Amino acid sequence: MKTLKTLFIIVLVIASVAIIGATTLMDPKTGAGTSYGQDANAFGTSAYKGKDIMLNKVTTIFSIIFVISLIGLVVVK
Repeated sequence: MKTLKTLFIIVLVIASVAIIGATTLMDPKTGAGTSYGQDANAFGTSAYKGKDIMLNKVTTIFSIIFVISLIGLVVVK
C-alpha cells in the first residue's frame, strides 16, 4: 500500500508540473488586438492556433490524470 501511495503522489507531482507548464506557455487571449483580429495572419487564421490547440489538449489530459490520481490517493489512504 505504501508503494501505491508513493506512486500516486509521484503522478500528482508530474501532472501538476505539466499543467503549470502548459498553462504558462499559453498565449494570453486578452487585449484590444484580439478583438480586432490583429493576431491573424494573411489568410485570416490565427498564427498560434496549432500551439493553443496542443496546449489545451495537454492541459485537459493532465487535468484528468491529476483528478484520477487524486481520487486514487484518497481511496488508498
